[in-house]
Amino acid sequence: MAQEASTLRAIRSAYAHAKSVYTKHPSSAAKKNYVISTVRYGTASMLSPALDRKVKYRQALRLYREALKLDPKNEEARNNSEMIVSIYRQMGRPVPK
Repeated sequence: MAQEASTLRAIRSAYAHAKSVYTKHPSSAAKKNYVISTVRYGTASMLSPALDRKVKYRQALRLYREALKLDPKNEEARNNSEMIVSIYRQMGRPVPK
């Protein structure tokens, strides 16, 4: 479990760096890296055994939505976002905003 938490921290750090670079110097290359890092962090969050179920899916959905704002055609973000929303609805739970 410690290894999974460490890996997730490294992915989160790469995401934070990519976001910072894009925010300070928006370019197409920085945007692409930011989207890739955001989706990667979302997927790592969704699949991580180091995160509680109550946290991981909400966090992943937020990250996928963030990526989709920049790249609405990103298939991984769209598909995983739709899957998480579908699961919330099937469980009869409100979809996080």
